[in-house]
Amino acid sequence: MRKKEEGTEGEEKKEEKDDKKEKDSKDTKKEDKKDDKKDKKDEKSKEPKKPKIESVKVDLEVDGTRNDLELLDGESFNSSKAKLDALNQADLDRLAIETALNELQSFSFDLSDKMEDDEEFQSASTSEERESVVAECGKVSEWLDEEAGMFTPVEEFTTKLKVLKDLSAPIMARVREHKERPDALEQLRQSINSSNVFLEKSKAKIVEEEGLFKEKELDSLKKKIAEVEKWRDEKLAEQEKTPLAEMPKLTVSMIKSKIQDLDSEVQFLIQKARMLKAEKEREKRKLEAEEKKAEEERLKKEKKAKKKKAKEANATDTEGEKVAEEVPSTESTGEGDTDTTDKKPEPEIVEEVNEGDNIKDNAEEPSEVPEEHTEL
Repeated sequence: MRKKEEGTEGEEKKEEKDDKKEKDSKDTKKEDKKDDKKDKKDEKSKEPKKPKIESVKVDLEVDGTRNDLELLDGESFNSSKAKLDALNQADLDRLAIETALNELQSFSFDLSDKMEDDEEFQSASTSEERESVVAECGKVSEWLDEEAGMFTPVEEFTTKLKVLKDLSAPIMARVREHKERPDALEQLRQSINSSNVFLEKSKAKIVEEEGLFKEKELDSLKKKIAEVEKWRDEKLAEQEKTPLAEMPKLTVSMIKSKIQDLDSEVQFLIQKARMLKAEKEREKRKLEAEEKKAEEERLKKEKKAKKKKAKEANATDTEGEKVAEEVPSTESTGEGDTDTTDKKPEPEIVEEVNEGDNIKDNAEEPSEVPEEHTEL
């Protein structure tokens, strides 16, 4: 027991010591914080105060004076304007001379190079033509180097350029024809093929749909295709015999005109077929509308007839009911007679009802007669 008590006392002492240490540490921290605050306050008190800025508004006075040149008027203005116009015109003349010079120089150099190095131009021209063109290009280049300048009139440049273009125009035309002819022939071939296809389909439609095309029209198209094919073959044979240096017998413009002729012929037939189809469709719609109208009128007539029959049936029913109501009154007057068997009222009632109405309900009306008549 003593040992236990001693152990508990030791633990209590340790706890007291720990508490004291914690209190001491807290006190030291508080003192440090207080010292820091004091130091900061001292530093702030030592710093100099910033001066206050005040803004003051003052009205300013401005005096304007013109220090550049005075405005022109009268003769001075007119003379200055004339000088400016002259300068602008000089600039325009200089620009025109420069463009004309550059155009002439580039055309002459390019043309001479093509005549000497390009196979297409050599094959499409004779040696004499090439020599004349090259010689003229040499003259132009010498003139540009020695005589031409910024003060040369524009007309001289344009005249020399026209001379070169006139000399080279036939050669240029032949080269252009040789380049563009294959494409034009291909277009002509496609046009002929499409026309033949259209012709075959149109012949089939004559059998299927009467009146769409006439045989004369298709025969004229067939003849046109044959003529174009024959013309093409003949011109190609002539062109093969013609040298490249001469003007071609088969030109691109001629081929295009034949293509246009074929296309116009086919388009005429197509347009006609469209118009005929449109007319047939209009007639068909008209017939359908008329049939529909006739059907509606027939239905209306049937409805009217049914209504009329119903009214007649109702009228006959009402007449039969009236006759049936009149029969008891006539028979009641004859009750005093002794010989009742001679009168035979039943057949008379049936005959009167049959004369007023022809409906099946007449057979049921005798049941409505009073019991006295049934006994008779």
